[in-house]
Amino acid sequence: MALRRSYLFAPGNNEKLLRKVLTAGADAAVLDLEDAVPPSEKAQARRLVAGLLERRSSTAGIPIYVRINGTESGCWEENLAAVVLPGLQGIRVPKAESAEDVRRVEGVLAGIEVKRGLPVGGIDVVCTVETARGVWAAAELAGCPILPQRGGNSSPPWRQIRAPMFHPPSTGPTAIWG
Repeated sequence: MALRRSYLFAPGNNEKLLRKVLTAGADAAVLDLEDAVPPSEKAQARRLVAGLLERRSSTAGIPIYVRINGTESGCWEENLAAVVLPGLQGIRVPKAESAEDVRRVEGVLAGIEVKRGLPVGGIDVVCTVETARGVWAAAELAGCPILPQRGGNSSPPWRQIRAPMFHPPSTGPTAIWG
């Protein structure tokens, strides 16, 4: 995974911002289907984000990531089904709390890739640690073997965890804020 200095987030339900996000000068765009979208607008947001990906060449412009709803939600699988399309660089998994969360997402993602004729493992999976449980599980998440396969074999797993970086001493993780 290439180093990205800036990610510009845009709510998936806002057509005006979706038109602008790809040309605003960021290194990558994150189209948000999670917290920025009210529950009543989730289906419309999925359609808008999918439409943007369908209209875009898979190699043109900045990389596009989609932040799906967390695995504790009832709609993360619907998010994946809508947006796993050519032109998608990666999926951002919010509130990751265990390697099992990552494996669940990866299993569904791989099935959709196969069904759509996309290379399995071609879409990055980026975890975001946002909860105390996720912080405690950071070492487990960083060691999840799926992440290096999904982000490129040259990318160490800790680069794919977006949150405080951790060095796990023998008594538990110690945060090193960067």
